[in-house]
Amino acid sequence: MTKIHKNLIFIISILILTCQNAFCYVINSAELNRFITSKLKYEAINKLNINQSDTEIKINIINTPDSVVIKSQKPKIEITPVNTIQPDTYRRITIKNADNTIAKIFNAKVQTSVIKEVLVAKESIPFNKEINSQNAHLEKADILKYHNKVLMHFEDNLIAKRNYQKGDVIIADYIKPKAQISKNSNVDIVFLSKGVRIKLQGKALKDGNIGDTILVRSEKYNKIYSAKVNSSNEVVVKI
Repeated sequence: MTKIHKNLIFIISILILTCQNAFCYVINSAELNRFITSKLKYEAINKLNINQSDTEIKINIINTPDSVVIKSQKPKIEITPVNTIQPDTYRRITIKNADNTIAKIFNAKVQTSVIKEVLVAKESIPFNKEINSQNAHLEKADILKYHNKVLMHFEDNLIAKRNYQKGDVIIADYIKPKAQISKNSNVDIVFLSKGVRIKLQGKALKDGNIGDTILVRSEKYNKIYSAKVNSSNEVVVKI
């Protein structure tokens, strides 16, 4: 007889002795996990304000007892509350009878993941590189760490504000709109002075959008000017 079989016989014997003088139920580990998982999923849905139609919550519970004896068919389960849902936490779990007497208290490791189809890097995307269909795609991923900061569809003219590795979730905090004028791009520098308009070719020395003031360098004079972005290829210098 193996050690496992001996332990099983011992547990069953204890349960039989426990239940001889009282009507009781024995909940095995699988049933207990099911009860606890249901409660934890409900908690996650409410705390994270999750739309269940496009999001899946996965809960994995480690270190639950092999069985628990209770006086009612369905246990009362109390779990220590948390302020935020984390991927890995230890939770104190109390199993109670219908009359609120305690049947079991134990600590369990709870692993939580929130799965949703979001924009993910399909290859390395360097800092300041455009994010497009060539280097990113929609894919199911765990978004628990940043569930309110993900992209669920492609948006035009996005630039990476950090390096992304293959498989990384694209995060709203680390993207920016593509500038209408990019650093080192060629621009028309228009000089305005009392109705006189002179146009020279130059190069932008930083990114800028319409209304921004950026530095530009004229090719003809190799001088740097402070100019206001007027369009996607024109800046204005008032003299």
